[in-house]
Amino acid sequence: MRGFLGGGPYGKSFDNWKEISPVLSANRLAIPLLMEYTDVNLSGLEMRQAIIEQGGQAELVLYSGEDHVFLRPRNRFSSMARHFDWFNFWLLGEEDRDPSKQGQYTRWREMRQALKNRTKSSPT
Repeated sequence: MRGFLGGGPYGKSFDNWKEISPVLSANRLAIPLLMEYTDVNLSGLEMRQAIIEQGGQAELVLYSGEDHVFLRPRNRFSSMARHFDWFNFWLLGEEDRDPSKQGQYTRWREMRQALKNRTKSSPT
């Protein structure tokens, strides 16, 4: 830390930390973020909270009993399906007609509107 950032995340080295810290730079996030974490690594809670408090939008999904690489087939499938739906929604404007997925699309439409409102109210 000392050699790369000049010290810990306080005092005169705080600005160095702020440049590379996702949590301390959450206000710069201008796109929605899909976050998937395991229940072993709960740092996603802090990041999501920082994004939301800065006016951004994030969807956090926690997977119980997994490591960084998902081993359970159900969790792998769920993650891949969610990513597929996420990218289709945000990049292509498409929604799956499956009734079981309507809850996610309701959340994502609300997120999209909140981001539009944020952009309109931001100083240029």
